[in-house]
Amino acid sequence: MDTLDFHVSISEFCQSIKGLTVTAEECTQIIKTALEHYQNNALLILSYLNVSNLTLQSLNSIFMLFSSNFLKNSSSIIENAIQKISQLSNSVETLNYIIDKTIVPDQAFLNSLKKNDYQISDFLLEKYPDLLEKKDENDYTPLILASENGNINTIKYLLKKSANVHAKNCYQSTALHRACANGYVEIIDLLYQNGANIEETDDDALRPLHYCILRDNDEALRKILELKADPLAKNKRGETPAQMAARCKSLRCLEILNSLPQLKISE
Repeated sequence: MDTLDFHVSISEFCQSIKGLTVTAEECTQIIKTALEHYQNNALLILSYLNVSNLTLQSLNSIFMLFSSNFLKNSSSIIENAIQKISQLSNSVETLNYIIDKTIVPDQAFLNSLKKNDYQISDFLLEKYPDLLEKKDENDYTPLILASENGNINTIKYLLKKSANVHAKNCYQSTALHRACANGYVEIIDLLYQNGANIEETDDDALRPLHYCILRDNDEALRKILELKADPLAKNKRGETPAQMAARCKSLRCLEILNSLPQLKISE
């Protein structure tokens, strides 16, 4: 304790205490002093310390040092602490305590999915099953978000947990719509194989096929057509996909659509 230098940068300080074994009482004192010098970064220090004889009582005394407002806005740092403390204590009770202190399990869950840290995801889902279908301010479920971001590993994880592939956001578009909009061919196939409806419509009667056209995602269009999407399905304007492609100047998609035998028959 006496040899610790609290006047160096936070990164230097964390390196200096990495793996340092301290008692719970010493840990509390370190955090107390760190709050004076490093303010909101003080919780990060907890993830670097090796705390012996950690109990809920001692953990509570540590967390009582932080304001509830700070804890609400520090989920990523808390997750680091969770990982470290779980290694030290191997106590579900202790982990439950920490999760309760974060107050924002939905944010922590989404962060764990982004990082592909499914051990934390599993723990949070077991404690809060509703997180699987929890919607954000735009009604995006975790599956829709993962499809928007192209995170195929998270999509596989969520589908194994029986995430609803038909869930819609505030625009009434599904995970498949978002995958098509972003041209994620492998994800399109994965969602379809797990029951996604290729003819589902959004607020503007746009189907996943139309979303391919919006950004001229020709490979995504080829995939959705391969899955037997209707190449003549009209949008709210009454446009066929080919007409929509012409209006949007989606030339690659227009070329594909114009080459289809169904369109030649309909002319």
